[in-house]
Amino acid sequence: MSVLGDIEPFDQIIFADLGWERITTYETVKYYTKYLTERGANVISIKTGDIRVDGAEKEILIPFYTNTGGMLRRQCTYNLKIQPIRQQMRKFAGFPIRYINPGPKQFKLIMGISYDEYTRMRDSSKQYIVHEYPLIDRKITREDCIEYIKNKGLLVPQKSSCIMCPYRPIIDWKNMKETCIEDFNKAVEFDENNRNNPLAKTDKVKDSRLYIYNSYKEGSIPLKDANLDIVSNGNIEICENGYCHT
Repeated sequence: MSVLGDIEPFDQIIFADLGWERITTYETVKYYTKYLTERGANVISIKTGDIRVDGAEKEILIPFYTNTGGMLRRQCTYNLKIQPIRQQMRKFAGFPIRYINPGPKQFKLIMGISYDEYTRMRDSSKQYIVHEYPLIDRKITREDCIEYIKNKGLLVPQKSSCIMCPYRPIIDWKNMKETCIEDFNKAVEFDENNRNNPLAKTDKVKDSRLYIYNSYKEGSIPLKDANLDIVSNGNIEICENGYCHT
């Protein structure tokens, strides 16, 4: 919409790459990077790490399910998306040093959250950033977005998220297994490799096994054993300010 004149143009478009998105997501990024740059947009892809290493081997940032109940605290979005995007914004505007703060409301951060997901709206925690939601302002829903893209003859993106994301609903796991077994098998391998992650064990918790899959019927179980024909697993798709699952 920005390059076609339907909303104001952007100074910069940022893709934060955690290193393990689905194959279809990287294909979409490649497609739209070419499309947007050909029309004058400034598109930048920033490599923020490898979530498999940074989020599970160096420290646990991923909100794994546990056998002892509940989920671990999610820190991957903040550490590997929100922070790097803010750093890139500051660098672009000439404020690369963290302790030199821009003035209030110096940045507009545009969130592509649709009207039917207005509950995901949040104010920025930084005084120099203002969040704006042009789709919500125009009451444009997800289906409206898809129709708009189709009418322009463009590629309709699939929902994006890291391959092993524990917030992925069963229908997405099922779709991945049926349409890209390569991605699914990688997720299964990651799940198995982190079952007894030593970083999850503490003095108080001696036996904390980790999982990336959970359903209301089966609980936390290995992804390879999951019954993906269950219609809904009760997972709540949680997105921090539009940085994930867009």
